[in-house]
Amino acid sequence: MPLMDEDWKLLSRNRDPHRDGRRAAPRLTPLTAKSLLGLCSDPVLDFLIAREDVGFDPIRHRHAGPWMNWNLYDCGHVRGLRPSG
Repeated sequence: MPLMDEDWKLLSRNRDPHRDGRRAAPRLTPLTAKSLLGLCSDPVLDFLIAREDVGFDPIRHRHAGPWMNWNLYDCGHVRGLRPSG
């Protein structure tokens, strides 16, 4: 399942023709510490942004606006904190 609605930024859902004018809400997977570790294990992924604060010292966006209280995770940092074994 996706972590986030694929149309979150483009808002393409507003352009999709719908018979009844409604779209089913996407089934999103909330971020957990375990899923963050799994996602950040991909060496190509540098950063991840999420509403959830699951630890790992995220940088929190504190300015007013649509991103207020979202968290920026540095996957290099997360990988460095991953327990060995």
